[in-house]
Amino acid sequence: MTRKAEEWATVADHLRHVGPRSAEHAHDTGNEWSGTAGDAFRAKITRFDSGVRGVASQVDHLAEVLRVSSTLMDAAVNTIAGSARSMGVEVVG
Repeated sequence: MTRKAEEWATVADHLRHVGPRSAEHAHDTGNEWSGTAGDAFRAKITRFDSGVRGVASQVDHLAEVLRVSSTLMDAAVNTIAGSARSMGVEVVG
């Protein structure tokens, strides 16, 4: 689970770069694309950037949930194995 958490954290990091890059590219069209359509395009890209940042935040949350779950699972396994050993049961693995 920890490895998957790190993979999701990497996805979130990549997403945090997508939105701003798109917004920069859209802003760069300002000199070449003016008028209502250009303004509407740039407004949509701004909303897209905001949406991508929101998704990145949710993916960060998912990664954190996986990290915590992994820690709790490890603690549970160690507790159960310790209890089994204290009862004289051989624990494998």
